[in-house]
Amino acid sequence: MPADVRQVSVDIGGTHIRMLKGGAGAPLVILHGTEGCQGWLRYAQALAEQFTVYVPSHPGFDGSERPAWLNTIPTTHHAFSKLMLVDAAGIKPQVDEITDLFILSPAQITQLTFHDPQQAPEYDMLYGGTRTPAHQENAIKNREMAVRLTWKPYMHDPRLPSLLARVHIPTCIVWGRQDHIIPVECGELYRQAIPGAELVVLDNCGHMPQVEQPEAFVRLARQFLG
Repeated sequence: MPADVRQVSVDIGGTHIRMLKGGAGAPLVILHGTEGCQGWLRYAQALAEQFTVYVPSHPGFDGSERPAWLNTIPTTHHAFSKLMLVDAAGIKPQVDEITDLFILSPAQITQLTFHDPQQAPEYDMLYGGTRTPAHQENAIKNREMAVRLTWKPYMHDPRLPSLLARVHIPTCIVWGRQDHIIPVECGELYRQAIPGAELVVLDNCGHMPQVEQPEAFVRLARQFLG
């Protein structure tokens, strides 16, 4: 990691949360998906040129503590001024299906995640080579926590579309057109559910635009976040 990026521990409601922090400027919080925090990647470093970037590991992921009571993702109040959703789980598609990740191997999930791994500059760093025992153990724990939070109902909350009507901040939804994990249909459903939301679909891109097309993603983020 760059020298100006720090790993810190913060106490939230009596729970110790691990977090990466770097950059300067207005605060920008990046929340990870079911895989956990993948580290300080180049898109985070690029955004840190303009913002103070915070990348927390959610409770139960990557060594962050997991409270015994935490089994769901509840509705919470927020103090955000803008929102970006990137190939986000949460809404159930009406036509296609969300891929069942919990019956697939890590290699199968990786294959589905990318449309063209060769255009992802950090692909080899993230997915190539032999995983250390510590890395494998961390991945297993992250998977267990993801199952705990998202298994029933799988990767969606039936209440979410109606709750999203309460979102009254500028919202940009970014999706890879070739997302084979969460179909682009869900991006359109988010756009319909959030008042005034904008949907940007990136061609030739899979489930992780910030990794597969980091330059295009950072341009979008800078334009929207300002």
